[in-house]
Amino acid sequence: MNLRLIGLTAFSLFVLTFCSAQEGRDAAPPESVFQAGPGLLMVDKPHKGGDTRILPIPAIYFQKDRFMLFGPQARWVLYYDNDLMVSALGKLRYEGYDDNEDRYLRGMSDRRMTLEAGLSLAREFQWGRLAFDWTSDVLNEHKGHEIRLTASRRFADVLGVDKLAVTPTVGGNWRSRQLNTYYYGVRPKEAVAGRPAYNAGDTVGLLTSLRVDYPLAERWNMFSLVSVEWLRSEITDSPIVDQHHKLSLLIGAMYNF
Repeated sequence: MNLRLIGLTAFSLFVLTFCSAQEGRDAAPPESVFQAGPGLLMVDKPHKGGDTRILPIPAIYFQKDRFMLFGPQARWVLYYDNDLMVSALGKLRYEGYDDNEDRYLRGMSDRRMTLEAGLSLAREFQWGRLAFDWTSDVLNEHKGHEIRLTASRRFADVLGVDKLAVTPTVGGNWRSRQLNTYYYGVRPKEAVAGRPAYNAGDTVGLLTSLRVDYPLAERWNMFSLVSVEWLRSEITDSPIVDQHHKLSLLIGAMYNF
């Protein structure tokens, strides 16, 4: 645990040092926003026998100058101009499971959630937004990496409804062998009849999501975000997987303080 804390501290100091060196045009425009309220998260994992989980969670959005936090993801802006933003990125990965979640997983070691950190580059175009994200496990759980390339566009006043905004996103991702094997592999000591040992390879998959935002009142805003990740055969061939996708749905309402 001490080594993990040292690693996180070193990474934080690197980010802070780099940001402190940026001045003028490299600074994001000063802004302060705090929104919070109730939320509901639905997660449908691809693991065999897994049930859809529905969890009440707090919905939080916070922005203060360079720092932005929304749900399990945080950003620190390193460079900003009118079209390009470069950020340090941190996020929680909650792709794991406990061995008591289902009989198919009984006897498996728990796969824990972890903290990932990396870099994000986003560029604004007339047609929308293009983003490149790279993250790596900093708590040494899955020891892997992920790269995401996504394109999105925000549509305002959809269907003639004032202030109704819809943002569709499409893209792809590369997941490393270590990441896939940790969450979807079977270690030799975990193998039993009907569940042979399995090591997953790295994969290139597809991503889609749709976000909807609508103001309920002067200070209340309602939002929903549905996300789907389509999995490749290197994952779906695992004896503990029986779906070709991961699905999550987040619904919430936030008050603007």
